[in-house]
Amino acid sequence: MPNISTPISIGKMELPHRYYFAPAGTLTATVNGEVTERATANIETIARGMSGGLVTWALWYINRLGRAFTSLFSIENDDYTRGMGNAIERIHLAGAKVAPMIFHGGSLCKGSTTGTGYSVSSSNMASFFDPNTEIRELSEKEIKDVIGQYAAAAFRCKQADSDAIYLHACHGSLIQQFHSPFLNKRKDKWGKNPTLFGKEVIAEIKSRVGSDFPLIMRVSIDEFMPGGVGYGTDYGVDVLAPEYVSAGIDALCVSAGRLGLESGERTVPSIYRPYGVNLDLAARVKEKIKGISDIPVMHAGKFFDHKLSEKVVSDGTVDMVGLCRPIIADPDVVKKRLLGMFEEERKCICCNMCTTTIGLLEHGASKCAVNSKYCREIENRDLPVSTKKKVMVIGGGAAGMEAARILGIRGHKVTLFEKQSKLGGLAEIAASIPKLNTSSIRNIVKYLSRQMEKLGIDVQVNTEVTKTMMDDFIKNKTFDAIIVATGSTPEIPEIKGIRKDIVVIYDEYLKNPKMDLGKSVAVIGAQEGAEIAASLAKEGKTVYLIDETNSIAESPYLSDWLRKIVLMGYLNVENIIRHPETKVAEIMDDGIKIVTNDGNVINIPVDKVIMAYGRVKENTLYEYLRHTFPSIYLVGDARVPHSIGEAIHAAGWAARDI
Repeated sequence: MPNISTPISIGKMELPHRYYFAPAGTLTATVNGEVTERATANIETIARGMSGGLVTWALWYINRLGRAFTSLFSIENDDYTRGMGNAIERIHLAGAKVAPMIFHGGSLCKGSTTGTGYSVSSSNMASFFDPNTEIRELSEKEIKDVIGQYAAAAFRCKQADSDAIYLHACHGSLIQQFHSPFLNKRKDKWGKNPTLFGKEVIAEIKSRVGSDFPLIMRVSIDEFMPGGVGYGTDYGVDVLAPEYVSAGIDALCVSAGRLGLESGERTVPSIYRPYGVNLDLAARVKEKIKGISDIPVMHAGKFFDHKLSEKVVSDGTVDMVGLCRPIIADPDVVKKRLLGMFEEERKCICCNMCTTTIGLLEHGASKCAVNSKYCREIENRDLPVSTKKKVMVIGGGAAGMEAARILGIRGHKVTLFEKQSKLGGLAEIAASIPKLNTSSIRNIVKYLSRQMEKLGIDVQVNTEVTKTMMDDFIKNKTFDAIIVATGSTPEIPEIKGIRKDIVVIYDEYLKNPKMDLGKSVAVIGAQEGAEIAASLAKEGKTVYLIDETNSIAESPYLSDWLRKIVLMGYLNVENIIRHPETKVAEIMDDGIKIVTNDGNVINIPVDKVIMAYGRVKENTLYEYLRHTFPSIYLVGDARVPHSIGEAIHAAGWAARDI
C-alpha cells in the first residue's frame, strides 16, 4: 500500500509525495487583480516548504462578474498572464509544481466587487451578501460565453507555465450554482441537466489546453444546508462525482459546504470539529468512482496531525492529503513532516483568522494568528541584528513568548519573566473549556514553549516583576529594551454580593474545570461567557445566560464567524435560558436578583454564579515605566484585550523593531 511519501501522478504531472497545499484566498493582488510582490513572496515561501509537491493557488477569477472579493487575482485577459508567469517561475525555482485555481463567484459576488452593480448566476435570486445587489439569470449566450472564458483562463494558465489547472466547483461558486437544486431553478437544458454546465466547462478547457494537460476539479459533495434544502451526500456521491469524473477530469478534490450560508462551516471546519471531519465524503467518492476511473481522489479538511494523514493514504481512503491552514501556520510543515521533525511543527490553532480577515473584513491581506509572516513575508523578516541587546520580556503568554522567540532568532539576549509556575497565559486557559473542543489553541503554547528551550531563552517562572525590581534593573542598566506582555484580567463589575462564595471568576473555573458547580449555574456575561455556557449545558446543567446587551458571543476572540455558527447551535438548547438586556442587581447566597429591560425584578435560584463579564488590560508596569525608560513596548492583551492573533502580531512587530 502507498504511504504519504509515495510518489503519485495526476495525468502527466508527477509528484514526489501525497501532500499538497490546498488553496486559500489571500487578497494580495491589486484591486485590479495584478500579482504583487507581496503575493509572489507569499506563494514562493509556501512552495519552498513543499519538498517538490503541488501548490494549488487561489483565487483567479475568469471575468469581472466572477470577482467575489476585491484583490483576488485576475486571469480574465492576456494582460494578466505575465504576472502569473513571473510568480510561477519563483514557484518552480523553489522546486514545487503549481495549479492555479480558476474561479467564477456567480451569486457570491456583490455589485460593488463586479463593478456593474449586479452579479449573475444560474437563476434569478436574492443576494446572500448584499440586498442592493441584483442577481441576474445568465442567458443561453452568456452561458456559452462564460464556458469559453473558463477555457481561455485555463489556456492562459498553461501559457504562464503552470503544471495543471484547478477548477473551482465548490463552496457556492458558479458551477455549484448550476448543479445545486437549491439555486438552479431553470426549465431549459441547463436546469434539466444540472451538471451540464460543469461538464461543458471541463470539455471546453480540455479542448483548449489539450487532453493530456492535468485538470483537477474541486467539488462540494454535500452542501450541508440547514433545513434540508440544497443537495446531500447521496447526490454528491452518486451524481456529481461520477458525472464529472466521466467528463474527463484528471483528479477530483472532495470538499463540502457552501459560503454565504451556515454550511460554510463545513467548508472551513471550525475549532470544535474533529480532525478530518469530512473524510467520510471522500471515502464514499473513492469507492463510487473506482469502477469508472483510477484518478486520484484528493481531500483537505483539518489534517492537523501527520499520523492521520499517513493513515488515510495508507488505508486507501484518499490518494492525496491537502494542507491549507497547517501550511499557513507553518510553511515548512510538509518538509518537517516528511523528515520526521514533528516537534518543530508550528501547528494551526484553528482560530480561522486567515478566513475571517478575507471573508468579513476585506481591508487587507489575509493574516495568520500564529504566523505573523504570512502574506507579510517581505516586511516581517527576522533579520539578524548588528548590535545585540539585552531585552527583558515581562509575561510568558503567547505574546511574550513570541516576542522572545523572534528576539532570540535575531540574536538578542532575552530574559523572560512569568509570575505563574508555567508558560501559556490566557491561551492555556482558553484551550481548557471542558465540553467544547478548543484544545487546538494549546498548539501555540506547546510550540512556543519548545522554542524557548531550543533558543536558550532565559525563562524565569514563578517570578512576578515588581516596581522595586524594575527600579533596580534600570539603575543597574540590566536591560537595553523591555517588552511588556502582562496580559489582561477578568473585569469584576460592581454588583452587590460579588464577593460571596457562590461566585466563581471564569478564569478560575477554567483552571479547575472539575470544581463542583451544582446543577444550575448563572453565567454573567454572554460575550466572554458564551462558550462556558455551552459547555455547562452539554454537562446537563441548567444555565442562565445573562447580559446587559442583546448580543451574544461578540467577544473579540470570537471573531471567527464559522466558529460562531456552531457555537450558536450549542447555545440554542432548552437548558440555556437567555436573559438579554438584563442587569444583575444582587448576588445572594442561593441565587441572583436580575432586573429586565422593562423593569421586572426576578429572583433566580442557582448553585453557582460564574462571572464572565469581560477583560481589562493589565499595564501597570508599562504605565510606571513609559515616561522614564525610552525603549519600552506594550503588546498583547496588556495593550488591548483581543485575540491570540492580534497579540502575536503586535509582539512580532515589537521584536522586529528592537
